[in-house]
Amino acid sequence: MLSLEPIIAVCQEAYEPPFTDTDQLDEGSYIAYKVHLNGGFITRQKYRFYLDVPDDVDFDLFLTKELPDQLDWDWLVENAIASSYQEVISLGVDEEMVVTVSSEGDYWLVVTATNWEGGDNSGTYTLRAEFIGYDYNMLLGFAGGIAVILIVASLALTRARRPKPEVVERTYEEAFPQAREAAEVMTCPVCGSTIPSDSVFCPECGSKIR
Repeated sequence: MLSLEPIIAVCQEAYEPPFTDTDQLDEGSYIAYKVHLNGGFITRQKYRFYLDVPDDVDFDLFLTKELPDQLDWDWLVENAIASSYQEVISLGVDEEMVVTVSSEGDYWLVVTATNWEGGDNSGTYTLRAEFIGYDYNMLLGFAGGIAVILIVASLALTRARRPKPEVVERTYEEAFPQAREAAEVMTCPVCGSTIPSDSVFCPECGSKIR
């Protein structure tokens, strides 16, 4: 039911979005456009491809990285980077796809008109391609990873440079001396008791010392 004849038309000139092209496509054939798309691993770019089709036909749109000499339907379905193909035939449904490109280079946009038993699948289509912006998810993820690394490194350096706490040696004096010095005591001449040297009366016998 679904088949393609040998190449009907191949546009070797490399298009760069935005561009618009209108052409006639006969049943069982395809037209391939070489397109140059920009993008990188970090700064990925997004493109929209839109195929405006007649009300009584069913065309499909494929994006591939290469284009073999003998192109067939199965190869397109298995090797397309992106496609608008649906298994159920939907007449007059415009095809659209958005592609994020992470590798700059030449690609192929392939418009197909497969054979089917519902009638003549031929008509005039309009293909539009446009650049719609950058995909910043990879860039944000990369920047976030770098920020985490810098924070961890900064904390490690701060900890390494932090001075070690000083050890303070403390000495304690006795609150109550165990014994008085010899110069601070005297002997009571009456009872012979050891008493403070500044005593006026003996605390033991009560005799007046001075």
